[in-house]
Amino acid sequence: MFENTNNVIVKQLKNIFVLLFKIFFFNLRARGVKRKDHIVFVAEFDTEGGAFTYFKYMLEYFAAKKISYLLVLSGKHKQFVEENIKIPYCLGIIEGPEVWRPYFTKKNALTHNLHLFINQLQELLFFSKLNVKHRPAYFYFSVTNPEHYLFEFCVIAKLFYVCHTLTNDPIDRVKGSLLNLFLGKNKNIILVSHFARELLIETWRVKGSSKRFIHVVHNYYHKINNGGHKKKKVTAFTVLTIGSVEWYKDPSKWCEVAKMLTDMYGKDSIDFFWLGSGSLKDECQQSVSRYHNISFVGYCRDVEMYYNIADVYMQPSISESFGISVVGAMAHKIPCVVSAAGGLKEVVCDNETGFIINGNSNEMYVDKLRHLLNNPRERTKLGEGGYIKFMREFTKQHWDAKMGQLLADNHIE
Repeated sequence: MFENTNNVIVKQLKNIFVLLFKIFFFNLRARGVKRKDHIVFVAEFDTEGGAFTYFKYMLEYFAAKKISYLLVLSGKHKQFVEENIKIPYCLGIIEGPEVWRPYFTKKNALTHNLHLFINQLQELLFFSKLNVKHRPAYFYFSVTNPEHYLFEFCVIAKLFYVCHTLTNDPIDRVKGSLLNLFLGKNKNIILVSHFARELLIETWRVKGSSKRFIHVVHNYYHKINNGGHKKKKVTAFTVLTIGSVEWYKDPSKWCEVAKMLTDMYGKDSIDFFWLGSGSLKDECQQSVSRYHNISFVGYCRDVEMYYNIADVYMQPSISESFGISVVGAMAHKIPCVVSAAGGLKEVVCDNETGFIINGNSNEMYVDKLRHLLNNPRERTKLGEGGYIKFMREFTKQHWDAKMGQLLADNHIE
């Protein structure tokens, strides 16, 4: 068995040498190559949520600027986009590399790490070949998995790296050193909140002047004035939440708060809707099965209909990089009751556009929701305040201006 392990290691080392040689060869070829005016757009997203919204908005931005692009997606996302999304100015969709992660045990630690390194090199080779073949002006990465594609900073001359997820885990020293070495005028990172930026600087060990190339561009919300839905003429008070039904959104707390308020006011006096799919959806729906007024709707294309019937927006997240659905609520003049997690404190102003809950108590959410239920004038006042903040900071015009300036400053457009 020891001999077999040695053979595996020798084979892996040979693969590593070959891959390193190929990467060097293709990057040597890329030097001095005349660049075309299109870009390569590499995107990760779920089929709902902030990263997906950002993906669609970037396609609109490219179309408005008449920027042509190659789209790199995973296999499942490639099929989804081809079937569901218009992609103007797209030169083609390329299926990106799938990173295989071998099972880790203490006994196979060395071969495991070598496998991971080989996977990373194969990914680098994929983008090195892409860079030579298509000669794009720059690469634009939009990622939901922190550190994914981070090594591409080493081999791509011009890139933007947009990270939608909080970088909670510290980066290792090798990646931290490489990042500080390669971050620069032509290689920038974009975050969706100041909280996310400060966290990344800390956990990714960004130092000194390299911080200048880490930017914040808040996501925007585009309100659709379809006019097809009117505020419902019923007495039920409606609480809305939009997002993936995953642990970091704290759906269990949401269920407990919904049940507590229903027990106080009755099932016909208050409605709760959670729009979005996720691994905890069925479990949560089962936990509120006795309450017909508490619904996990699942994935919903027409979120405008629910915004238009909502009285309050609630988001008790444990972790949140920004909160695009909260911005959507503000665009509809809906007061928001949110946790103090991450970027939510940049979106909601306490007592001006809604309430920020600085604790983990169900009773705190119940108290604020009861207050808004019993005070329609307060709801109107906070909703108007949210709309003013939305118009001041989170419109498409503001986003276009910031993004355009970033690209212009780096000689991209």
